[in-house]
Amino acid sequence: FMLLFLLKDWSQITTWASGHVGLPSEVGRSILDGTVSAFRGYATGLTIIGAANAAVVAIGAVVLGVPLVGTIALVSFVTSYVPYLGAFVAGAFAVLIAYGSGGL
Repeated sequence: FMLLFLLKDWSQITTWASGHVGLPSEVGRSILDGTVSAFRGYATGLTIIGAANAAVVAIGAVVLGVPLVGTIALVSFVTSYVPYLGAFVAGAFAVLIAYGSGGL
């Protein structure tokens, strides 16, 4: 729901925010643009690393003969966005699937 407002009213939101940071509007706009650019770069980096991590986990699961490789890779990718705990959750999920299938 929030994404709809961000996509629809992005220019209005940024114009308002840049005018209310306590600095001249041009400086506020520059700071806001830099912040958005940094966050987009961070999110892009997380996505690339998450995809690479999911691919490595999927290859390892295939080599070990674990079922539900696609599901394990998807969980690994999605949890890569959660700092620290995401890797533990994805690893625990893969181990439980492997144990449940009678594997190592």
